[in-house]
Amino acid sequence: MATMPIRVGGYGPPDTPHSRALDHFAATMASLVGDAVEVEILYNVMDLNRPITDLFSMVREGELTWCYFSTSYLGHPLADAIEIPFLFDTLGEAHRALDGRFGTAVADGIRADHGFEMLGFWDNGFRHLTNAVRPIATPDDCAGLTIRVQPNPVHIALSEAWGMHPVGVGLNRGIEMIAAGEVDAQENPLANTHAYGVDHPYITMTGHLYGARGLFADAARMEAMPADLAAAVRTAARAAVEFQRAAAADYELELQERFAAEGRHIVVPSPAQRAMFRDAAAEVVDTAVATVDEDVFALLENATLEGGITMAKLIEFAAAPRVERGDGITSVRLTDPPLEGQNFVMGITSFPPGGELPLHSHNTVEQVTVLAGTGIAELNGEQYRAVPFDTTHIPAGEFHRFINDGDTDMTILWVYGDTQPTRTWAATGETVDQFVRPT
Repeated sequence: MATMPIRVGGYGPPDTPHSRALDHFAATMASLVGDAVEVEILYNVMDLNRPITDLFSMVREGELTWCYFSTSYLGHPLADAIEIPFLFDTLGEAHRALDGRFGTAVADGIRADHGFEMLGFWDNGFRHLTNAVRPIATPDDCAGLTIRVQPNPVHIALSEAWGMHPVGVGLNRGIEMIAAGEVDAQENPLANTHAYGVDHPYITMTGHLYGARGLFADAARMEAMPADLAAAVRTAARAAVEFQRAAAADYELELQERFAAEGRHIVVPSPAQRAMFRDAAAEVVDTAVATVDEDVFALLENATLEGGITMAKLIEFAAAPRVERGDGITSVRLTDPPLEGQNFVMGITSFPPGGELPLHSHNTVEQVTVLAGTGIAELNGEQYRAVPFDTTHIPAGEFHRFINDGDTDMTILWVYGDTQPTRTWAATGETVDQFVRPT
C-alpha cells in the first residue's frame, strides 16, 4: 500500500507553540497509522514569499491537508463573535465555549459557508499592547499613537476608542511597518510579538481581545479520504489542540520573564485600570454585540459581557494572570476581574529563598495564609515564625511584610477586603497599585 502524504501548514517559526503543535500532530499520526502516511510540515508559508492568506487556497486546492489560521480573517458572523472585546476573562472560559455548543455552531457555519471542516481551535491567545514610545497604564496613555491592527472593523474601532490612530493592514505589511518604525504600536499575543521580531520596549498586558486559530481542512477532501486515515487525522488534530493550548500558556509566562530580563517595561493593569480600558471601549463592545445574533450568546457558556449576566466559572490556575514582582517573586491573581457584587480579591504569591517585599500597608483588611515553605511574618515591628496554614489577619493601614528566610520557596494565599487594593510603602509613604514594585 502506497504511503499517503498528509501536508499541514501555518505561518510561524519552527519553535513557536503553533509549529510545535504541528510536530505533535505528525508524531501522533505516526503512532496511530505508522508508515501508512507521511506528514509533511510547512511551518511558515511566508518563507515561500507567499501571503499567509494563500493557506486557505492551498487547502482548497489540495496542496495542504489542513492549515491553522486566525478565525478573525474569515469574516464569518459566528466566528466574529469571538472578536468582541473583553468577551473572555480567562483561557478556560474561551476553551469551554470553543469546545462546546458554540464551537460546534461555528464549525457548522464555516462548513456551510466556506466548505472547510474545522478540526479544532488553537489559542492565538489574548492580545496585549506594545509600543515604542511610552508606558501605557490607562487609555489616556494611548492618545495620539499610531498602531498596526488587523484589517478588522472591531480591532480598528477599539484602538480608536482609546485615542489611537489605527492602520489596518495584513500581517506581511504590518511586520514591515513595525520594523521600519512607520507605526508606534501594535497589539498581539506575546508569542506573536516575539515571533514577528517586534522589539518594542513597552508592553501592557491588556488582554483586550481573545483570538482563536482554527484548524481548517477541506471538507470534501476529508470525506474522500479513507475512513481510517480521516479518523486518525481528526484524532491527531484533537491531540494537537490539547498540546498547543498548554504549550501556549507556558510560553506566554516564559516570554513575560524573558522580556522583563531584557529590560522591557511590562505594565500589568490593576482591576481599576483594566476597567478604564473596558469603559472606554463600551460603545465598541455594544456595536459588536449588536451585530451578533442573540442566540449566539446562549452558546457562549461561561463568557462575561459588559452589561450581561456573569455565570459561575472555574478559574484554571495555569491560565490565571501572573505578575512578576521582581527578584523571583511571582503573584497569581485568582479573582481578576471580580464578579458582579464581589467585595474581595484573592491570589497566591511565591517567594524564592531570600525573597521579600519592603514593609507596606494596604487600604483594606488583608488575610494571609502560608501554603508552603516557612518564613517570617513581620507585623507592627514584631517578627513571628510562620509555617504552613498559619494565618495573619491585618487591619487596613498596619505595616507588615513576609520574608522567606528558608531554603525552599514560600507560597502564601492572600485575600483583600476590597476589589481595588492599594499598597503604601513605609519607607517613602508612596501609595501605588497592589502589584507595583518599589522604585
